[in-house]
Amino acid sequence: MVRKSSCHIVLLLFVVSLMTSLVGCKSGDDLGSYNPNLCNETLTLNSKVQFEKPEAFSWKKVSDADRIFVEVDYQCLIDIADVENHILKQWLHLSDESMTLLMRRNEIGAHSFPVQGKDFAQVDSVLRSECVASYSKENRFHLSFTLPDDPGHGQQLHFSNTHLTDYWGQFWESDIIPSLSTKVVVAVIDSGVDVNHEDLVDNLWVNVLETPGNGVDDDNNGYVDDIHGYNVVSEIGDPSDEEAFDFSGGTGFHGTAVSGIIGAVGGNSKGVSGVMPNQVSIMALNAMGPLGYFTETALVKAIQYAVNNGADVINLSLGSRTSSPVIENAISQAVSQGVFVVAAAGNEGTDLVNYPAKKASLLDGFVSVAATVQSTSRMASYSSFDSRYVEIAAPGSDYPFGTSGGSGLMTTLTGNNYGRMDGTSSASPVISGAAALLIARSRSLGKFMTPAEVEQSLKAVTSVNTALRNKVQQCRSLDFSML
Repeated sequence: MVRKSSCHIVLLLFVVSLMTSLVGCKSGDDLGSYNPNLCNETLTLNSKVQFEKPEAFSWKKVSDADRIFVEVDYQCLIDIADVENHILKQWLHLSDESMTLLMRRNEIGAHSFPVQGKDFAQVDSVLRSECVASYSKENRFHLSFTLPDDPGHGQQLHFSNTHLTDYWGQFWESDIIPSLSTKVVVAVIDSGVDVNHEDLVDNLWVNVLETPGNGVDDDNNGYVDDIHGYNVVSEIGDPSDEEAFDFSGGTGFHGTAVSGIIGAVGGNSKGVSGVMPNQVSIMALNAMGPLGYFTETALVKAIQYAVNNGADVINLSLGSRTSSPVIENAISQAVSQGVFVVAAAGNEGTDLVNYPAKKASLLDGFVSVAATVQSTSRMASYSSFDSRYVEIAAPGSDYPFGTSGGSGLMTTLTGNNYGRMDGTSSASPVISGAAALLIARSRSLGKFMTPAEVEQSLKAVTSVNTALRNKVQQCRSLDFSML
């Protein structure tokens, strides 16, 4: 297919480390006073929380494989740098920087950690720390799911500074799952998805009105055999990842990796967990041409398919240096019909933000995403940035780019493989998954949010990261502890 020179659209990954085994102003803002470069740096803490220290129980009462729920006084951890508190910080996977961010909301934070494999004497030492406000062995937040048994979950460090696992516990404890009659549908418009992947298959969207493989458009939606989505370029029902896109030794992976970040099945003892590990359906839309690029025509078709077939969220981990009014109009139409859209800002490493993300600040219900590094909470070296256009940041790498052994987010790759992928291509699906969580939460309460309301809710679950000054509007960084 001939690619229009005016619209050179590419996938926004940076690099993948293959691992085959696992152990802006919107319409409602006050333009007269709004300053996208301004960070709210007010770090006023709540008055010291008063609590009665519970009597510490002996480590002999803690059984192997127990999980301990603790409430930690962050101010105490900052102020008192003793051995016990260093141990506690290590167990909770908290850096001084991440605690500083947490303290902006309140002084007490909830965490849990497994006892298995720990020295029980150290368990008792931690629990006796004056920085522990309370603790319990009770399954207070359904900790068996809060810390899923997926073998690669421990390598998904992006869950740490976004505090997603803390929110998971509250999400599932509140009986949201039984109250949801339908899953949240996230359309991944990309290079396709490995629809046979062991850690994705149970979270794939299914067109129940279509009969697989009969060569008939059973539901009369204009597409034949579109069971899990569609390939809008080849015009076939198989949306599998394109092998022509070769950055990982001869096989496609990009859309599969994006899908895993959003919705890899959680708690199935396989691979990794997605940001939305259950009650999500990944609609796979392959819009990539044979040379690894996307045409305007293909992207518009994919967006229209998503809108017409029930998508709640569209993820676009792709971009171009050239604006496309045709694509931007399709996105606008999607938002007007109730679909929330997320786009990656680009991997330019400068203030050159790619399209269509660059237009997101002009449309409520459409957000642009920059990438941070989980281990440092700073902007990733490769990420595009500009606080006039980029509205929110999320982890695109666990470690600084170039770290030996891989630096990206751990996710699914084709062929039942797993590995790391860096880029705003990784940050964008973190936000898409977060949006799906918020949509599910709202529906469980009987409210169906508009795309603009989803955006508003999403921006409310961010903390101020001053390292993003002049790079991201209001220095917003995804942080579910703010919910």
